[in-house]
Amino acid sequence: MVEALAACRGVVIAGDNPGYRTVMEGLERNLVDAKDTEAFAQMLKKYVESPELREAESEAQIAQARTFDVGTIGAQVVAQYVK
Repeated sequence: MVEALAACRGVVIAGDNPGYRTVMEGLERNLVDAKDTEAFAQMLKKYVESPELREAESEAQIAQARTFDVGTIGAQVVAQYVK
């Protein structure tokens, strides 16, 4: 999921499950029940029809991916051990 966000090839729509929900924290608007084809189609339609919305969402998702960068995560891990 992080790789998909970082690839910045468009908007990532993910199945609403605990693993993806953790990575998509703050981006829950792009989670969808994987068995709800109508909800998926509506979400996809929203992004297909709005280049502005796609661009804004893509930027938000790239920012989210950066929070998983090794420099960011590594510093957080080290900070926990230094306490």
